[in-house]
Amino acid sequence: MGKNKGNKDKINDIFRLRTGIDFEKNPDLQSEKLMGIKLNVPVRALVLLLLDIERETGIKIPEEEVLNNKFDSYIHILQIVEAAGEYKNR
Repeated sequence: MGKNKGNKDKINDIFRLRTGIDFEKNPDLQSEKLMGIKLNVPVRALVLLLLDIERETGIKIPEEEVLNNKFDSYIHILQIVEAAGEYKNR
């Protein structure tokens, strides 16, 4: 993935790779639960998403965000990455 891309583009690319879903082209799905009936993303794909996001963005996703079920939708993951990025840049 390109180094000049912003985090949002990187994350969307990772989602397309790991789930086959383009959330930029399907904004109505952005707040859907990833493991819900509508999207049904496997746990394995979520683990790979987490690892890919950390590697591609250089941001560590806080463990409590995952354990508190906040790593559950595209929009929530974007919010986590944005918050972690702001913290990292302090």
